[in-house]
Amino acid sequence: MTWEIASSVIQQIQFSNDGRYFLGYTEDSSVMILDAFQGSKISEIRGGGNGRSMACFSGDSQYIAVGNENSN
Repeated sequence: MTWEIASSVIQQIQFSNDGRYFLGYTEDSSVMILDAFQGSKISEIRGGGNGRSMACFSGDSQYIAVGNENSN
């Protein structure tokens, strides 16, 4: 399967604990939530500033915590 996400380069991925979703970290500090089976983008969280964004799933894969390293 190939995932095509327009105009975003995914630099790193992280799977949810249940394997249904993954987070894709992009070069523009955004975090995308993607369906691991369909390859579709569910949501996107835009990073603030010019730092690197990171995120993680909760243990039950129901929630996502997002943070951003701002280098200003």
